[in-house]
Amino acid sequence: MTRQRTIAFLMMTTVCATVWYMTGGMIFPAVIWVVTLVGLSRLVTVDVSRSTRLVGTLIATMAFVVVSRVAPEDPNEAYPLSAVTLTYVVAWYFMVLMAGVFFVRRRGHMPRAFPLYAIIALICAGNVFVERDQDRVYMLVAMAMAAMTALYFAAERRYLDGRQGRESVAPRTAGFFVLLIAMIAAGAVNTIIYVHQYDINRALGYLAARLYTGSVMGFSEEARLRQMTYLKTYGAKETALRVYSRRAPGYLRGGAYVRPMRKRWYMAEGRTELKPSGRRFEGIGPPAAGRELFALGDDGLPRWEAFEIYPVKLWAKSVFCPHGTTVISAPTDKLEIDECGAVSAPSPLVGMSYTAFVPARGKADKVSPEARISCSLVPDEMDEGIYKLADDLFKDCRTTAEKIAAVEKYFTSNYEYKLGIWIPPGKDPMTYFLLERPAAHCEFFAAGATLLLRLGGVPAYYASGFVVTERSPYGGYWIARNADAHAWVEACDDNGRWVTVEPTPPGGIPSSAGRSGTYYLWDSLKFSISRFMAMLRQGGISALGSWFLSRLGDLVRAVSTMQGRLIVSICLAGLGGWLVLRRLRRPRRRPMDPMVERLQHLLGRMDRRVREFVAVRPQSETLAHFASQLEDQAPANPPAGDAARWYLAYAAVRYGGHADEEEAARLERQMPPRVRKRRVRSNGGRPA
Repeated sequence: MTRQRTIAFLMMTTVCATVWYMTGGMIFPAVIWVVTLVGLSRLVTVDVSRSTRLVGTLIATMAFVVVSRVAPEDPNEAYPLSAVTLTYVVAWYFMVLMAGVFFVRRRGHMPRAFPLYAIIALICAGNVFVERDQDRVYMLVAMAMAAMTALYFAAERRYLDGRQGRESVAPRTAGFFVLLIAMIAAGAVNTIIYVHQYDINRALGYLAARLYTGSVMGFSEEARLRQMTYLKTYGAKETALRVYSRRAPGYLRGGAYVRPMRKRWYMAEGRTELKPSGRRFEGIGPPAAGRELFALGDDGLPRWEAFEIYPVKLWAKSVFCPHGTTVISAPTDKLEIDECGAVSAPSPLVGMSYTAFVPARGKADKVSPEARISCSLVPDEMDEGIYKLADDLFKDCRTTAEKIAAVEKYFTSNYEYKLGIWIPPGKDPMTYFLLERPAAHCEFFAAGATLLLRLGGVPAYYASGFVVTERSPYGGYWIARNADAHAWVEACDDNGRWVTVEPTPPGGIPSSAGRSGTYYLWDSLKFSISRFMAMLRQGGISALGSWFLSRLGDLVRAVSTMQGRLIVSICLAGLGGWLVLRRLRRPRRRPMDPMVERLQHLLGRMDRRVREFVAVRPQSETLAHFASQLEDQAPANPPAGDAARWYLAYAAVRYGGHADEEEAARLERQMPPRVRKRRVRSNGGRPA
């Protein structure tokens, strides 16, 4: 074991321990460390050409790209840039590359890119906000990695024609001081970043929201009237939610906005914390491992409709639920609900799943007294034209249902849908929209309808979420994309319950957009892997066991049917026929001569001995040619000459036609002893 390999193993151990410490995941780093230990012991080594290494690296890269695309994200923090699971995947990728280096048989130094792999993996593993103690540990690890990097390159020895010139002390001294200054500067910068980490994160989060708003816009604490255009423009085809249910989920509400301002709406200020419900609901089984049941309202009926929802890359705390959701099963110990019934989680549930249960008869949510008050408020300063518009609109209406129908008819008959709207400078957006009737998108229709209904005495709020109507033919689930994001109105009817109001013209309501069968098949494969990963994350090994048993039960039930037995019989018959044909086509192996087998065994032993101090004998090279190469090395390496003579003697016996027990015994006695290559140390420029 060379000094450089030892340092490389220490670097690998440091990376594995750091990834374990920072991410909390133990299995992957432990497996990589054990694999690296096997490679360090040289029990398994391979000869790999440069082209083969390139192909292997490309295959590993593609594998991790697939993992990063199909693996669900699991944010542990609510900050936009501090808990990106993709960076953990990058760290795992470079750890695999580092482990592979130990299995490659090489005669020279280790790869010079090895420390770079370790540094990148270390940086990716530290992509979280940590406590002060964890930060100190990470700083010590970074300093140790810098020192090991310097030792790694110092352990590399290069020779030209067997001689090495005397090295000056000045470069080493200068390098040491540069490294020391860099470590001190890195510590100072890290301290500054740690002190101001939240301010920096807030600024970066704002910048990220400005640059890429496709995953969060429309579902934050405030809703700007132009945010939905970002969601529907940038990344419109990306999948946001997948839903398992018998019928189309339709409207999935994520946010309820009750407080209007000039250019934006805000959520309700007061929220009630929901704790897991201790009781069981008739018709709903016990929650799965890692989940809790939360009661939002009445117990409902014994019959329920279940909507199992999988957020994909939607970094929002909103828990998207269909209208009338009464019970939620979620992988968290706390939820929050506002006065309008909108539910949110402490942190985004990306990479997990939750189930919304709705009574089968569609019982709607009751409107609380607090919601009646907050959902009836209008801005203090509004144009008189808006009041006159509301009076003209509701002058012949007597009931709430008539007022809702009048609002829907007004917008669908007098407006056109267009994604995006131009507001003249200095104009109030809602005044311009309601009085000038320009083409606009769903946010303006929802906000305008909410104001008109409130002026007509109908409590209402602005709702945002998704309209889910697209169904995948593979897997039987429903798909919501960013383009399916929508804004509508929830109004209080005469029975004191929330009803959905759709003021947007039909051209602006999201509808099912069919794709090719290949696309749905690939999406189904990604979703299957995502479900499996989510199950492991929520339930651990116990969930894996229950999943395996359930799949085994499904297989047994499928085989027990007539069609299943027929398919199994056909498969077994095909397998038996293939084995018979393979047996018939396989050429009979002739028995090997015991003497030839013994000579081949001796040749293998000699090849292993020569490999330790000279080189590996290529299988395609003749013994005579390899022996001449060894003779050329004999003056500088005497054991090479002994090996050359043995190979020539072996060739004479093996192919001379006089192989017998006596000759084989003589070859075994003449086999040179095992000689390991002596380490050469530098001696101030003089040959060792």
